[in-house]
Parts: sequence; structure tokens; C-alpha cells
Amino acid sequence: MMNVPRYGGMTNQRGFTFIELIVVIVLIGLMFSFALPKMDNLLYMDNRDRVSRWVVLNVENLKNLSLKKQTRHILHVDIPANTLWISEDGMEEEALDQARKSGYTLPSDIRIMDIIYPFEGKEEDERGEIYFYTQGYCDNAIIHMENDDKEKMSFVIEPFLPPVGIRDGFVLFDE
Repeated sequence: MMNVPRYGGMTNQRGFTFIELIVVIVLIGLMFSFALPKMDNLLYMDNRDRVSRWVVLNVENLKNLSLKKQTRHILHVDIPANTLWISEDGMEEEALDQARKSGYTLPSDIRIMDIIYPFEGKEEDERGEIYFYTQGYCDNAIIHMENDDKEKMSFVIEPFLPPVGIRDGFVLFDE
């Protein structure tokens, strides 16, 4: 005689109970609630964040590249054209022109206001250059930018400190 289960189901069934499925769904929901705000910053980055990331990443890269290649590099700050571009010592005129053309043009809502140096003063209407030397350090400078909402920001580039300091408002060297 066969042993038949009382409710018509199989006794050796494999699977998850409804409670187990609910617990897993709740845990996945909690993980997403912590992960999505971080992903939101990456997906919905505003122009101010894009410019900040470009400056920070390229300054760090130029310090390392100058040290590695033993060639002085230059970050050009072109205030009238609202662009940043990179060159290195010994570039031919044609290569310099190409580097200038392929530079990073800031979004239309962000403007370079000026670049200041600790002992040389301020460049407001022209071009500034920040040199990155073969020993791994660079010129000390502050780049001031402003967006259409009149929010000001300062990029403080220090010779021996790796990260670029990003400050709200315009800062000077004696602050």
C-alpha cells in the first residue's frame, strides 16, 4: 500500500516558503536603499561636480605623469575661452595647437573668474599656467570659478599635497 499525503501534496517538495521569500525581498530592498543614493550622485551629476572631478583627477594625474615621464607638464587655464588644457615641455607648435583645441571646455553655466598665485598676484583677463615638475610637485595656485547661480568655488592646488582642495566661495592664500 502507498503512503499518500493527507492534503494531496508531495512530502518531498523542495522550495522556499512565502515567509522566506518576503525576508529576502525586504533584505534586497534595504540594500538598494543604501546603494541608490551613492549611485544617484554618479548618474545625476551636475556641471559643478563634473568640473570639480576633471580638475581634481587631472591635477593628480599631471603630478604623477611628470614624475613618471620626467617631463614638465603644464595645465593651461584659458580664462577668455573658458577652457583648461594640458601640454608638456618640448611639444611642437602643431601639437600645442591640437592640445589647445582638444582641451576641456567648461559647461556654459560655469565660468573661470581668475587664477591667483601666492607671490605673483591675479590673472583675470588672460591665461594662467600651472607647472608640474619632474620631482612630483607643482606650482601653488587657486582657480576661482562661478556658475550662473552666482555660486563661487575655489580649487586650491598645493605643491606637495596630493588632493586639490575644493572650497565654496572665493578663498585667498592668506585664508
